[in-house]
Amino acid sequence: MGHTGDGWGYACEILKHDYFSPHHILYKPFVAFCSTPFDQFFPFLSPIVFYSQLNLIWGAISLYILFLILEIINPSNEKNIWAMMFVAFGFGFIRYSGENETYILPILFSLLGTFFHFKKANKFWTYLFLSIAVLFHQIHIFWLLGFGISEIIQKKNWKPLLISCFAIVLFYIGYAIHYQITWYTLPFYDVQQRQVTTSLGIKNILFTPINFIRTFIQIHGDILLIINIYKIYILSISGILITILLLNFKRVIKYFQSLHSLSLKKTKGSITISNPLIIAILLHFSFAFYSEGNAEFMVMLPLLLIIWFSQSNLLHFQLVKGLTIFIAIWNTLFFIIPSQQYDFKGIAYITDKIQAISQSKTKPVKFITDNNVLFSNYLEYKNLTTLYEKMNFKIQSIEEFNNKPNNDLSKFIIVTDAIDNIYSTDRKSIVSKVENQNGLFNQKYKLRTLAILQPNTAQKIKITELY
Repeated sequence: MGHTGDGWGYACEILKHDYFSPHHILYKPFVAFCSTPFDQFFPFLSPIVFYSQLNLIWGAISLYILFLILEIINPSNEKNIWAMMFVAFGFGFIRYSGENETYILPILFSLLGTFFHFKKANKFWTYLFLSIAVLFHQIHIFWLLGFGISEIIQKKNWKPLLISCFAIVLFYIGYAIHYQITWYTLPFYDVQQRQVTTSLGIKNILFTPINFIRTFIQIHGDILLIINIYKIYILSISGILITILLLNFKRVIKYFQSLHSLSLKKTKGSITISNPLIIAILLHFSFAFYSEGNAEFMVMLPLLLIIWFSQSNLLHFQLVKGLTIFIAIWNTLFFIIPSQQYDFKGIAYITDKIQAISQSKTKPVKFITDNNVLFSNYLEYKNLTTLYEKMNFKIQSIEEFNNKPNNDLSKFIIVTDAIDNIYSTDRKSIVSKVENQNGLFNQKYKLRTLAILQPNTAQKIKITELY
């Protein structure tokens, strides 16, 4: 599948032995450690493929730990298998367990901590693994806080949470000393660098519910393109999905009616503010809302929700089974198969085209794109891993280009993918507004044409139709 800009970026940093990463301190060093034997025995394979396959392994282990937790709570082998598969086929879990991203490993350690909690083992193991999860990605502080706050509410016991926080802070201090920065700036480093968007406004209300749904099923502007490419295939499978829903409609309604009528007694007191799972769910969801509905910060919610539903006796077997089949078909149809067969951003194709242009022109080439981070990281990765030919064109964002368009047009051959395009809307196009000062670019587009801009004009020479 096509990798994200972060996926390519982490791969480059691991290859360069650049392990600085304040929000996910342990991820890159751990992947580098795991890849050392790989580098020696399989030097001809792409490193990013191996890094992604590591996440696939960790994702599989996470699912098994989830199953063990569900079996402890409510032994019912078949239902728990379907509950585990529901998480496995969720879009967020599929997306990040097959990618060189930082979200699966901390889930594994948080699940390990949760496993020891339900197994009623020594609290040391619960808080040890929950703390390690925070060091793999600090978003998991909310999972840790869920259990720590619950312990304080129920047993007035501050010790486990305080020791965990002290150990994490101590690790941060050592990390900061190593990189010669102030330790208390580490938790807010990505926010200060504007790599994470945080605000309160209409975007939070708009994107939070959309991306919560996207955590389970893929919903994106690319779906319209997929339908256009695979019309008969899509319509046939969609008919099957609609039929499944209609046949189970009454069952779904009855299930939600039963949820409404459940009492606290029937749910064994699990619907209380002192429940660690509820606290963790509320904290994670609140932060995702604050981050303008960032889907990356909701990856853990399906796991927490499934565990809580199991604890509350709310896992209706037939409903879980039906929903699992539904999301499995949907996400296979609209994500897995299209992603394997079609490069929606055209990254390899575009960079090869631009490289050919740069070799045939006397002036240097500059590529202007709204996906500048993705292309820049991909270009760096290619240059780090390709021995025979380096790509030598420059990449710039639309915003940077708008600051001095005339100067750039006279000194460079300007190639862009951001004009003459099909209008579409996604989270990135709405959140990341760009000033359209020179009238060359649309704000909401899907890649269609690769073009060369002519000096001192808005005229373009079409190179090729991408789709």
